[in-house]
Amino acid sequence: MDKLTPMYTLEGGDYMDHPSVRGLLLSGAITPDFLRDIWNSPYDVITFSKNEAVIEAASPMQLMVVTYGWFFSYSELPNGQRQVHRIYMDGDIIGDDDFSRQRNSFNIESATKSRAAVMDAPTCRKLLRQHTGLLDYLTRNLSHNLLLSMDHAKSISRLQTKERLAHFILSMLSRIRWTSRKPDLTLIHIPLNQGIISDYLGLTNVHVSRTLKSLEVDGLIERPEPNKYHILDEPALVKMSGFIDRQKQFAEEMGVLNNKPEAPARRA
Repeated sequence: MDKLTPMYTLEGGDYMDHPSVRGLLLSGAITPDFLRDIWNSPYDVITFSKNEAVIEAASPMQLMVVTYGWFFSYSELPNGQRQVHRIYMDGDIIGDDDFSRQRNSFNIESATKSRAAVMDAPTCRKLLRQHTGLLDYLTRNLSHNLLLSMDHAKSISRLQTKERLAHFILSMLSRIRWTSRKPDLTLIHIPLNQGIISDYLGLTNVHVSRTLKSLEVDGLIERPEPNKYHILDEPALVKMSGFIDRQKQFAEEMGVLNNKPEAPARRA
């Protein structure tokens, strides 16, 4: 495995354009000393096949930065079913909700061919002690993800099937806009099979399939391909689902919507 600096492996363009990196810069987390310590720290950049088991629940805690592809976390239920908890894409941090613990809380699986920079818990904690800006950013990010989790819990417990799917599509749209820096983006690729979506929303595959077709018939979305979603009437989807764009709020709070701070020079 090649040893690469995680901050430099975000794919699809200049790493400085990635909002997560801009957030780290603006929080003061990325400094020349931080880059030097990252470069000298033990970690691996690992490529995973589609549907590959990445982390098992109760295994020693690891922190992963997604540099390409999609992952998801889940728990196995007593009846043999699974509950998908979080979906991760380019730039997301896996394990941020466990970095103060000794072991991982959930199973992690790759939804697509993916790549991530992986660091063990002792190395993570050493960096956090040395760089308070990083700890501040992770704390803010964790608070943001808690809000997303609360919105998701409200969605699957209180919304009807059609409203639940609308909320899901808007949440994916918001996050993809965040990573692509295209605030007016309306055509998105969600490379998740219906099994993952069903287990994330607490629905059956049949319900997901029928409801997506219903949203198309209503003129709210269209799907030119199975995993591509063209949002035709975003205001209507927002109204029916009560969606709140937390991603935009977080970007505004971090000051990363329009700002592009200078990258510090990397030292050996």
